[in-house]
This record gives sequence, structure tokens and C-alpha cells, in this order.
Amino acid sequence: MLNNALPEGTLEPGGTQEGFLYFQGVAHREDVVTLQLNLVDAESGAPFGSLGIPFQVSTK
Repeated sequence: MLNNALPEGTLEPGGTQEGFLYFQGVAHREDVVTLQLNLVDAESGAPFGSLGIPFQVSTK
């Protein structure tokens, strides 16, 4: 699964990316985790938004 994890980095305009998210060790501590993204312009470094996506933790 780790070989298919989303890589860190910048997408080109119109680019897409597929992969897995892996939250190490949360299954025994948390019921819900939230992926938080800060969106930043790759050229200027200026922030232009943020995104939070909650996930229900499953031990399956």
C-alpha cells in the first residue's frame, strides 16, 4: 500500500494524481481523522485556500 501512497509535491496546472492516504497508527487512538490541505500558488508561494476532509477510521 505504501508504494501506492500519494507522493508529496506540486501538480502542474490541470494535473491529476491518484493514490492512497495512509494515517499511521491512528486506528487505536482516533475515531475520525481529518486531512488538512493548505493550497499555495507554486510560483508566488501565496496561499489561496485550504481544505479539510474528515475520514472515519476503520480497523478493517
